[in-house]
Amino acid sequence: MSILRVILGDQLTDSISSLSNCGYKVLIKNGPEACPFNYLYWDFLDRNREKLSSNFRMTMMYKTYDRMDESKKTKIREDTEIFLKSIDY
Repeated sequence: MSILRVILGDQLTDSISSLSNCGYKVLIKNGPEACPFNYLYWDFLDRNREKLSSNFRMTMMYKTYDRMDESKKTKIREDTEIFLKSIDY
């Protein structure tokens, strides 16, 4: 279980009580039931690596991301694309 799960979905659920009944599952990382904050976070880091990687506070996050296998990274990108296409903005 990743520490980032605590930082991302669980922390949001604990901090904002209305999110506890949102319908997404914090422990699921990908797919239609997964909490979007999980894969949106990783996608944001990936897309903004050039800007953020020089910040020493991001070192651990990028090391964690770099250890993910390529299929997991692909799924993160796919889920993000599906989610962003499904919302009106």
